Amino acid sequence: MKIYRGGNVFVAHQLLILGNGFDLHCGLKSSYNDFFRKTIIDTAGEKFGLIKKQPNVNGFWEGLLLEYYRAYGNSNEDWCAIENIILQTLISVCINIDQNYPLSIWSMAASQIHQDNIDKIINTPIKKYLFNYCRYYYNRLINEPESVKFNLFLAHLLQELHNFEKRFCKYLKDNIINPQNKKINEGYVLNAANLIAALTGSTGANHRTMDDIFHNNNALFHSFRDLLSTHVLNFNYTALSDIVTTQDICYHINVHGKLCNEQCGENCTKSSIILGIDDKIIQSRDEYAPLRIFSKTYRKMMLEESPLGILPRAYEDLLKIKFYGHSLSEADYSYFQSIFDYYNLYGNNNVSLIFYYSEGYDQTDAIYRLVNSYGRTLTNRDQGKNLIHKLLLENRLIIKKID
Repeated sequence: MKIYRGGNVFVAHQLLILGNGFDLHCGLKSSYNDFFRKTIIDTAGEKFGLIKKQPNVNGFWEGLLLEYYRAYGNSNEDWCAIENIILQTLISVCINIDQNYPLSIWSMAASQIHQDNIDKIINTPIKKYLFNYCRYYYNRLINEPESVKFNLFLAHLLQELHNFEKRFCKYLKDNIINPQNKKINEGYVLNAANLIAALTGSTGANHRTMDDIFHNNNALFHSFRDLLSTHVLNFNYTALSDIVTTQDICYHINVHGKLCNEQCGENCTKSSIILGIDDKIIQSRDEYAPLRIFSKTYRKMMLEESPLGILPRAYEDLLKIKFYGHSLSEADYSYFQSIFDYYNLYGNNNVSLIFYYSEGYDQTDAIYRLVNSYGRTLTNRDQGKNLIHKLLLENRLIIKKID
């Protein structure tokens, strides 16, 4: 993409940041709610008021989600915000229950505290589930030294999270390619290809049927041949080029891992998808240090690719940072802060932010919180306070609806 100013040619690079709203908008049932109802809860029993797990579904996090659904499922769509549940669970189990009770649930399970006192504190089904699980596992470690029991318990919860991630990986793959007849989800692929074209301004892509993609091996690549200046940070676990097994459309990375290309089995070890908590939270309090093994940053270190390794180089012509389908939640603020720092968002007039949204999904409040939160990290506090004003005045903050 080239822009002409006063006879000079500027290359406009794009950094496209995609969230789960992208896959959902393209017709993939990738929400945690859909995943839960398809793979964990017994929907047949639910018709008769029986809220229970499907047969042969085990696991700590699966059972915890069931308790959250029992408590909030009918009244609050955020009941299955899994990564927030992971954070709150780790704080309650490992640090403290709440501000009124300095003991953690793990400490209570390991102590000789009287049952009457436990009943006063452990007063909700979710807390009871956590307490009973902690007590059960503590008793399993009865012959282990007291000094290592807690770390063994954290390692166990992390392994349970790995198992949960593998279950989610299989669910997503089964929704993209039917495991019985191996038929691809054509609607999703076509919608994804065309939406990428719309978001990036590609003029060569207009896929109406799968033949438009598969009439030769590199059709998708050629449709997006003018996107060589586009870099994609994908917070989903899906990658269009992997699905249609063609060349990469552009510079692309899945920030939190991606679906494996192997057939999912009970002992699958290929899944690299990451569910976790923000590293910034770990650094906020010394007591949270043992929870670092659950941070996305810590776990990302174990993967080969680095998300910042594919960013367009700083101070190289114009750059548009485009967002679509991302909740802009605090769980990913560390990534956004690193990106904004890298490009000197405040002082670099060549960098602009464009937030796309679809009908009914306006994110003005979330955008306001994100930019203000970043402003508070600036050394010059006055600059941080007027960051939004500066971006708006310079036409570097745009909120745009996309059809």
